[in-house]
Amino acid sequence: MNIVIASILKPLDDVRHFQKLGKSLAKRPNVHIHILGREVAYPIPKTESNLTFHAIFSSQGNLFKRLVAPWKLFQYLIKVKPEQVIACTNELLIVIILYKILFGTKIVYDVQENYAENILNKPNLGFIAKLIIATYIRTKETICSKFIDQFWLAEDCYEQELPFVKGKFLILENKSLFFKYKEAISLRSNQTIHLLFSGTIAKENGIFEAIRLVDALHKIDCRYHLTIIGCCHQPETALELEKLVLTHKAFISLNYNTIPIEYRLIQENVLKADIGLICYQPQNNFKNKMPTKLYEYTTAGLPILLQNNPKWEQFCEVYKNAIIIDFQHFNAIKIHQSIQNTIFYPNGNELAKEQTWENEALGIGF
Repeated sequence: MNIVIASILKPLDDVRHFQKLGKSLAKRPNVHIHILGREVAYPIPKTESNLTFHAIFSSQGNLFKRLVAPWKLFQYLIKVKPEQVIACTNELLIVIILYKILFGTKIVYDVQENYAENILNKPNLGFIAKLIIATYIRTKETICSKFIDQFWLAEDCYEQELPFVKGKFLILENKSLFFKYKEAISLRSNQTIHLLFSGTIAKENGIFEAIRLVDALHKIDCRYHLTIIGCCHQPETALELEKLVLTHKAFISLNYNTIPIEYRLIQENVLKADIGLICYQPQNNFKNKMPTKLYEYTTAGLPILLQNNPKWEQFCEVYKNAIIIDFQHFNAIKIHQSIQNTIFYPNGNELAKEQTWENEALGIGF
């Protein structure tokens, strides 16, 4: 059986496409997995002989290449004749459905975002533009849903937010790929305290709030050090970030690219950090989602400085691993005192094994 997992902008070794869905499906007997997406500038370690990569979008692609990419996918589908196609973006739905009508296949739509809601919350778009684009995306998804055999939802809240899934769905959350056992943690020591901001670097993800907080903490105690690692798609944000880090280079390290970086580097930094920062700005498209790094920091046994959010607070209450703050309005002295006086994971993080992808992948089915 040939199974195609396809996106446009996501890199070929995307964590969800390759590390999670691809590798999990490749364990099945008599299957060959084809992953299509954006080319990467580094070699991808290939451990599965039944897994093939094919770039349909270049790392320096422009708008024209983005428009052509779906038809490159169509040509590839004709070539490999897949029995299953997993669409990981709404941009590919129309050509995949066209292929289904002409040649026959089963379609899974892996819904990783509420795309329409994301557009409505973009700060750099005008209201009319937001409304037009969001309406187009939601209308397309609704019409295409009639041809889709199953929806895989990366967030449980999508069941309520996306009426077009109509009961044909599985919830496959972006749980962590790793687990590191930790006993109860105290940060009352004389060593450097390494804080981490990982993943997508953007204003709405709270990168500048994170820097502002660590700057304030460093003025109280010079042991605080911040590492920033991830991908920054916004050129103006990247420029502002570089200038800011340059003036704080004594206690801030920056490792970023304008395209996704190797996940291996993210994982390495998570496993050696002391505190993880989760500081998304309060927006409608964030409030009901579970950040992937919330799972990752927990399975790595990291204490967390967490933006107040009822859903995230409820999750962390189980592990006693977070200090809840408002990154918009904080008291650095109180936060420092809490970091020094709190025992994180008082019972260890053994229970966090349930937040790994290994458990989540057991639910995969067609």
